[in-house]
Amino acid sequence: MHNKVAIFCLAAAILPCGGQNLLESTPLVGPLADGFHIYQMMLSFEYTSLVGGLNASAPSALNVGPDYTGWAGGEFAYTRNRARTHFSILYEPLYFRSFRFSSLHGLNQVLHMEMTRQVTPQWALNTGLSAEDITIEQFLFSTPQAAGPVLSSDPNEQAPPSGQTGLTAIQAIIYGQRVLTISGRLGVTYKPTSRFRVTFDGEGSDSRARPDQNQPVPQAALETEMETAELSLAYSTSPRSEAALRADTQRLRSFGDTYTIESLGLGFTHRFTPHLIGSVLAGGGVITPLRAGPLVSGGSSWIGEARLGYEGRENVLSANYSHFAGDFYGLGATSTTTFAGNWSWRRLGLNWGLHAYAAEQILSGGLAAGTRMWQASGGVSRAAGRQLVVSLDYSYLTGSFSPVLLAQNVNGQAARLTFSWIPFLRDAPPLGLPRVGAQ
Repeated sequence: MHNKVAIFCLAAAILPCGGQNLLESTPLVGPLADGFHIYQMMLSFEYTSLVGGLNASAPSALNVGPDYTGWAGGEFAYTRNRARTHFSILYEPLYFRSFRFSSLHGLNQVLHMEMTRQVTPQWALNTGLSAEDITIEQFLFSTPQAAGPVLSSDPNEQAPPSGQTGLTAIQAIIYGQRVLTISGRLGVTYKPTSRFRVTFDGEGSDSRARPDQNQPVPQAALETEMETAELSLAYSTSPRSEAALRADTQRLRSFGDTYTIESLGLGFTHRFTPHLIGSVLAGGGVITPLRAGPLVSGGSSWIGEARLGYEGRENVLSANYSHFAGDFYGLGATSTTTFAGNWSWRRLGLNWGLHAYAAEQILSGGLAAGTRMWQASGGVSRAAGRQLVVSLDYSYLTGSFSPVLLAQNVNGQAARLTFSWIPFLRDAPPLGLPRVGAQ
């Protein structure tokens, strides 16, 4: 692929990010029946425009103008459910081709596997494996974790570990046009009583750039390895409130640096009404260099988070603020600050839905100081019959970066029209109504 795809894909990709259309009201993994399933077949057409470049080392990439792109793909899954065990595997191929620049085309592939097991009434186990071979736009296909579940009673589902919250656009810009990511996780939950819970989560991932040998300007083979371990103790102080102590540690290797981030925080979650829930967390984190490199100098930072979520019959809203030690990208930042808001609306009995999303992320300290990304998106979806959904989305992305990212300013916008064929809707309630297992 031509190096221009790095710029083009970012603008082309940003529009689905953050929005929650009708399809996203239920999980993609975990239908009611066992066996093979076609979740959806998708066909999209979009117009994209971007001002600025992603890589200062590739001047030829600065001249990419507006373009039109076609997308085609699907989501296929196999599930197996038993009394105490659930297994699922999901495969998503997605092909794209531009109309103006015929050299801009490619195939993205995503494979996810997960298994949950209720070993005993007190012990539960969950594991997962993931492999993604994707271009920049795939990072932005779904709402970031910062705008994730808002009505969970588990504080660990409310707040990702230190550094794992916010926008992934920065990560996409660092690696370039194509990224291979392989990750695995293991979680164990022990619940000796109805009020006390102990949770351990471990995860490892490897993300690396995949340079195209046909590029006029070779791209550096960047790679980031990360291992995360988290332990949390949660106690329900009342039927509507829960306090939790959370400790986590991360080990990152990236850009010639190896360092750890240890954090400790105390959180509290309270359900004000059946539809309104809030949580706060406060604590501190320490960054410790393990090997001298150009990015990490070490240091400490306070951590904090505040989340508020509302889920009514027609509206779902969430507002999130977080400040964590370090960063998720291996850049050696002292802290990461994220603001995010998410809203979706669907009228029961109607086939229309609306969604909107906005977020900002700021990196402080180190060579990444001053890196800032802001994005917003919104759209409308309509169910046209029992198996067809039509959606129209718009998104805007802007950011300014430190020299270490090789991109000073990025601005882009995109509009996309999508047609989705969803076979399993035939045996499900109409769109806009929750299905069994919906989160």
